[in-house]
Amino acid sequence: MFTTITKEFINKKYDDLEIEKSNVIIAGPTGTGKTLIAKTIAKLLDVPITIVDATVLTEAGYVGEDVENILTRLLQASDYNIERQKKV
Repeated sequence: MFTTITKEFINKKYDDLEIEKSNVIIAGPTGTGKTLIAKTIAKLLDVPITIVDATVLTEAGYVGEDVENILTRLLQASDYNIERQKKV
């Protein structure tokens, strides 16, 4: 999502600006609107999004959610449309 925001808004205004990282962490206390703002921005930009609770992620073979499932969930969010996923 951050990459899309960069391409759509920041790079149009600042041609010489280079963004070294294409990821973002949103941190804060419970109930402050982190998920809401992420979902709202994704909806405004028409990009797929999936929200993951990192506390349940584990290595393959252990009880919990496998990290690779994040990719599956993201593909599901984009209706398995790879081109739409690449937009992000």
